[in-house]
Amino acid sequence: VGTVLAVGPGRISTDGTLIPNRIEVGVTVMVPKFGAQVVVIENKTYVIAGESDVLGIIKQKEENE
Repeated sequence: VGTVLAVGPGRISTDGTLIPNRIEVGVTVMVPKFGAQVVVIENKTYVIAGESDVLGIIKQKEENE
């Protein structure tokens, strides 16, 4: 589980059109333990994953629920 820090413009389809990302910066997501790239920069661990690697989006519970 982690928070999305950055996203690219999207991916290119087989016919060359840009398919925009559906995930936005700040969203909390679940990614698989294996399959995503893990990097450590200045003692901070980051997970690099494509949108297709995301298992789910965790939504915050609203106050009136």
